[in-house]
Amino acid sequence: MIALFNQLLADGMSPHVAWRVAFAIAPVPILLSASVDDIETGDKKDFKVTITAINMVSELDAVVNEPLTLSMADEIILNPLTWLPSLAYMTTFGYELAIDANLANVLYTLLESPTFGQTKAGYVNLLEQSLRLI
Repeated sequence: MIALFNQLLADGMSPHVAWRVAFAIAPVPILLSASVDDIETGDKKDFKVTITAINMVSELDAVVNEPLTLSMADEIILNPLTWLPSLAYMTTFGYELAIDANLANVLYTLLESPTFGQTKAGYVNLLEQSLRLI
């Protein structure tokens, strides 16, 4: 996408317009083509649904059919199964997004030179993100 952005700049587009065109040309069609496989085609009467029963019992599978009381709400709120997943998500994913959003700008500001511009700062940021997958 950055190579396409650079080519559009070389063709005479302003950076503002070139970035939006590059975004529309590169990732949007890829995302749309990836989602096409999920769309069902044909008449609805031709689709058959198969339901398979699995006998798994867990302490989390029990349904409580009682009215909500203050003591029950207190028990639900204090249970780590309720708040721990959301706490982990908030502390890790939010932090990761903040780093990803600002790393290229920080690198560009710190290392700005004739040979190190925003494009190379974006490449370094991409490399850092790729190393997290390993």
